[in-house]
Amino acid sequence: MLCPDLAAQEETPGEYLTIKVVEIGPGDDFFSWWGHLVIMVDNELTGKSLCYDFGVFSFDDPHLIRNFLKGDLNYKILVSAAQDDLEWYIKNNCTITLYTLNLDNSQKEQTAAALNRNVLPENRNYLYKIFTDNCVTKTIVIIDRALDGKFIEKYKNEKGRFTLREHAGRYLYRSVVLYVVLNFIMGEETDRPVSRYEEMYLPSEFAAALVDFAYADVNGTIRPLVSGIEKINVSIGRPAVLPGPPHGSLYAFLAGMTGAVVFMLLGMFGKKNRGAGIVLYVTQSLMALCWAVMGTVLFYAMFFSHHTYTYNNLNIIYANPLLFAGVPLGILCAVTKHERKRAFYSRILKALWTYVLIGSLGTVALRITGLNHTNNTLTLLLIVPPALVVSYVGDWAYILGTRLSATRPVRKAGG
Repeated sequence: MLCPDLAAQEETPGEYLTIKVVEIGPGDDFFSWWGHLVIMVDNELTGKSLCYDFGVFSFDDPHLIRNFLKGDLNYKILVSAAQDDLEWYIKNNCTITLYTLNLDNSQKEQTAAALNRNVLPENRNYLYKIFTDNCVTKTIVIIDRALDGKFIEKYKNEKGRFTLREHAGRYLYRSVVLYVVLNFIMGEETDRPVSRYEEMYLPSEFAAALVDFAYADVNGTIRPLVSGIEKINVSIGRPAVLPGPPHGSLYAFLAGMTGAVVFMLLGMFGKKNRGAGIVLYVTQSLMALCWAVMGTVLFYAMFFSHHTYTYNNLNIIYANPLLFAGVPLGILCAVTKHERKRAFYSRILKALWTYVLIGSLGTVALRITGLNHTNNTLTLLLIVPPALVVSYVGDWAYILGTRLSATRPVRKAGG
């Protein structure tokens, strides 16, 4: 879309300007699940309405994948005709809510000028960070300056409702796979207590704060920041964002226990049935591959990228590239017909899962002692039960249970 001429707006007195924050609900694509935010400026003199969008990136960027992996996504700020911009989101079935800001003429002029400075070629580009530098945080800074810093000051001192991880879960629950993967990748930074200001990386949290905010104008009169709310579109058939964190731990526990039971049954039948034994080892190979891939992604993100929200992640202790060793070991156990060789490969595989189990319990100890606060409960519930069964600990428990059953006295019938 072509950008309208900004010159007329630069010269428009504040009394002819109306500043609106546009909250856009979640869309279909993953990057739009969190919602979006733009600032709209209505100009009564020119009859034009402009939308300033701080969340623009290009799929045509030849370095998009490289920058994404590195954590250095290039975003830019663009301005376009409001009607065109809003119609695009309406066509994409997004809920759109307008919040008219109750600013005086000087504040409106200051806001419009700041927006126009930001869209200049020398100012429009920035490095996107999901929790700290995005379309919402850029908007907050501009509005806060018009309010002499009172907006950020207020919400920096208010306790947030949830951690960053918990907020992310409210939006990620739409995809079980992404919910599990991103829970695994997110590190200690996402589990610390945050202020209400830090929660405003989400458009919905910022919109709620706008409605709650009031300030004293130049005459000392208390004015609500939002003078009007208008919903111009409501999405149809789109799942609502959860009001609180999803109950993922319960489903993770059930999934982990199901995996443990499957391994237990395969292990029992595998002692007499070669086919069950093959399935047991192939399944372990697949499980090792899954966690090894996720662990490798985490290893790269922690040590070679600028994705700071992955740093100090306890999951790296037990789920990392070392688990790739489980892939060929499981296959060798499945295809080797020589019993002694198969037993040798099986012992190494059991040692690998024992390492995973010990590492998992070690992360629990680190959390209990307060040395690290990564909330990796979801991952532990998924990986510990099956790892326990196929580790040496599971073998020892099976042997102990068998011996106890064998030594139990048999009651004879009769008196």
